[in-house]
Amino acid sequence: MQIVLTIISVIVIIIAFLYMRKAAASGAVENSKTVGFVDAAGWGIMSLGVIMLFMPWAAGALEKMTWVKGDQFGILMSGSYVIGVLVFISGLALVRTSGQEDGE
Repeated sequence: MQIVLTIISVIVIIIAFLYMRKAAASGAVENSKTVGFVDAAGWGIMSLGVIMLFMPWAAGALEKMTWVKGDQFGILMSGSYVIGVLVFISGLALVRTSGQEDGE
């Protein structure tokens, strides 16, 4: 089940990326009343952060497998939490600053 969710997440991310590239290249963003590709990128980055917050759960399941040896999963879990929070914050910052103009 976890593998299926991971595959679906990767497919959604790839489709969102391709959509953003197409929208940016076509110039449709300037005429559109919907969110722009920068907003879409910000929300995509935030979703990656949420996925990273679920990684310790996957690492805990991996630790219970009999063929895995080692006790470094605590470091992996805490690192995944930190990276997930930082990625989420970066996506939030991108969404918040997407509508602002440069000071020039």
